[in-house]
Amino acid sequence: MADNKDPLMPSKNLFAENEDLQFHFHHAVDWNQVTAAWHEESDGPLNVDETRQQYEEVLSLVGEFCAREVEPRAAGIDQAGIQWKDGEVTLPEGLVSNLEGAKQLGILAVSLPKELGGWNFPFTVNAMMVEMISTACPNTLSFLAFYQSPAMMLLRFASDEIKKRYIPKLASGEISGSVAMTEPEAGSDVGALTTSAVDAGDGAWHVTGRKQFITNGCGDIALVLTRTDAHSKGLEGLSMHLVPRFIERDGKRVKNFEIGKPEHKLSLRGSPTLEQYFDNSIGYLIGEPGKGWEYILSFMNEARVAVGIQALGICQAAYRKAYDYGRQRRQMGKAIAQHELVADMLLDMDLEIRALRAMIYEATQMEDRRVGLKKLLAEGKLTEAEGRTVKQLVKKLEHASRELTPLIKYWGAEKAVEITRKALQIHGGYGIFESYEVERHLRNSVITAIYEGTSQIQALMALKDQINWAMSRPKDFLSSRLALKAAKSRAAAGTKNLLAIRDEISSSIQYLVLDILREKKKGSRMAGKDLSWIQLIRQGKSAFSREDLKHFSYALLNAERLATMFSLFHGARLLKGLADHSDDEGRATVADRYLRRREPVARSLAAQIRSGDRTTLEYIQENQ
Repeated sequence: MADNKDPLMPSKNLFAENEDLQFHFHHAVDWNQVTAAWHEESDGPLNVDETRQQYEEVLSLVGEFCAREVEPRAAGIDQAGIQWKDGEVTLPEGLVSNLEGAKQLGILAVSLPKELGGWNFPFTVNAMMVEMISTACPNTLSFLAFYQSPAMMLLRFASDEIKKRYIPKLASGEISGSVAMTEPEAGSDVGALTTSAVDAGDGAWHVTGRKQFITNGCGDIALVLTRTDAHSKGLEGLSMHLVPRFIERDGKRVKNFEIGKPEHKLSLRGSPTLEQYFDNSIGYLIGEPGKGWEYILSFMNEARVAVGIQALGICQAAYRKAYDYGRQRRQMGKAIAQHELVADMLLDMDLEIRALRAMIYEATQMEDRRVGLKKLLAEGKLTEAEGRTVKQLVKKLEHASRELTPLIKYWGAEKAVEITRKALQIHGGYGIFESYEVERHLRNSVITAIYEGTSQIQALMALKDQINWAMSRPKDFLSSRLALKAAKSRAAAGTKNLLAIRDEISSSIQYLVLDILREKKKGSRMAGKDLSWIQLIRQGKSAFSREDLKHFSYALLNAERLATMFSLFHGARLLKGLADHSDDEGRATVADRYLRRREPVARSLAAQIRSGDRTTLEYIQENQ
């Protein structure tokens, strides 16, 4: 099971008591590469062991802070919610106390450079902190995230003047921020964004528009996605502006933009979510005009991984409650955890948490490595040949990260809803009472499948990349299919099961590509062109353009099935990899259980994709 704690005792340290997190820290993370990526020469010679020990000490402090202070306040924060008085937001007392504790520990922005108030800690260490804070109180995590997140955006793209003015204040907790992208008529369709920014000619811009569903929208600064080219459409002509909530005017502190009354929500009731209203508000351009979408993508990728980690924390909290309750509650002469159906739920919950955690920490390590390699390139000390090798490795890491990121968000969110639902079921009638807390975990899980891109958006992203790759490089795709089948025929038992899942994915992609080509051929025939199969293949990828989406309808219909299969594959791959590189027999048992349970699921999903069932598409046609 995932914890070392006695179920009858309250948690004392969410780091020390989490056996699987401990395993990742001590055995699964390659600290030689991770610490080297973030090491600065000004800090002196790198000593990996000492640096790792520093990380461990800080994580232990955070684990104790989360167990002793943050977790006991979580229910009170949820019950108090966000209050609204005289046009201003009032935060729950527990949330304010957690913020003060985080300030004292100095953990608001650990991945920022030291000279700007951070600790220069790798993303992997930061992710472990995020997991523990989310396990203790997801409301607190959502609030604390908007110190480092806007600071990292400014670090990457803002002018030196803006960096020096705002980043240290974010790192210290003097101010907080928000990232304002969503609009009432432009949710997932960012290209429909209308908030405008006009150059005032004196270094400032006038921002006008309305933003909706903005987490911490009452913060001191807002990084606002704007349209600076009035004639642009879609994602072109978008820019990023920093808009202070208050400015000095005629010697007085006045509001620069208005905020709306906080929303009362099913999930994260202690996290402020509200609207922002800009009316010729003074803003400052971040980076270059027209690159707003490029900038927001960096935030969205990190935010999606962060939501996956938040989901992991919620899963962990719900599992701990269910596990403890299952061992304490007795029915029919034994603990309910000994009853077959309850034991099966607990086992499945534990397996999925371990698989999700493995996916997350592989992704954060890849990002840490990418940071280090890009730093090497920027130093300009490599030979031409070395530079080419490093660039190829960076590209490989970016490709792998692009595949994992939407899956972490998708699978983490979907598993959070499922695991918290099981935790409530294990509690039976007690589960719906607030005093047992699992109903809060279930409520908080729901938002993870919605914000920062719904589960369906993540599935579509995963589908698009896989289909585009297969259609643009058909020879490589077919070659990899043949190589996969050959490898599967020679593999040992555990590896054979893993390759079987991958083969089901490959077979499903092939089916979807052929379906797309058939639909495109029908379309060409109706248009009087009647393109040959060779001509269609030579067209390569379609890029999912709006005018061509009708040919992808069946593939789009199966996006979540394919995303689920990929998630199962990566979970199985990583759990098996951890077992293969460990002497712990328990790891091998976990990997074997996961493979035996998930391979039949993958086969079933692949069969559904290859069934060709177009009932939903027919229903859409009938109800246009």
